[in-house]
Amino acid sequence: MASIHVLGQPAQTKGYMPQLLSLLQRHPFAQGLAPAQLERLACITESINFDEDVVVLRPGEPARGLYLLLSGTASIEIRRHVYSMCIQRISAGGIFGWSSVLGEHETLFQVRSLEPCAALRVDGAGLAVVCDSDPIMASLICRRVADIVVSRLCATEQQLAKFCSSPAVEPQ
Repeated sequence: MASIHVLGQPAQTKGYMPQLLSLLQRHPFAQGLAPAQLERLACITESINFDEDVVVLRPGEPARGLYLLLSGTASIEIRRHVYSMCIQRISAGGIFGWSSVLGEHETLFQVRSLEPCAALRVDGAGLAVVCDSDPIMASLICRRVADIVVSRLCATEQQLAKFCSSPAVEPQ
């Protein structure tokens, strides 16, 4: 049976903090953050594993966490009652769950693990509090999330063009 395993919650497991800091420092999303900023981020982060073929996020569910993929591959999908379409595949260094950074929003895409994965889950509400107290960190995170959103929009456009399989008509 496919499942999700939470490996550590730093607020409850103080000895786990150095390991989380090390994992965060190696992920592209956290590159360039100051040590104090990394520590604040680690305080709201937990390590998590997914088995193969686990639906990690479902469209319409409350967006609660930003996921930093450490290993494995996941599929970002548009899932509706009559069809499912892979928009983008992400691997180590990838990010999903960006809706959680924008406040109280619902998840837009389904995310499914294609193989066993390891990730860091940053609490969305905790990240909002951290960003409110550190405008410089907030600016860096917002720019990185904007890059993710643009990447998803471009991938969605490419997949829709394939799906529709008709040449684009330029507006006049």
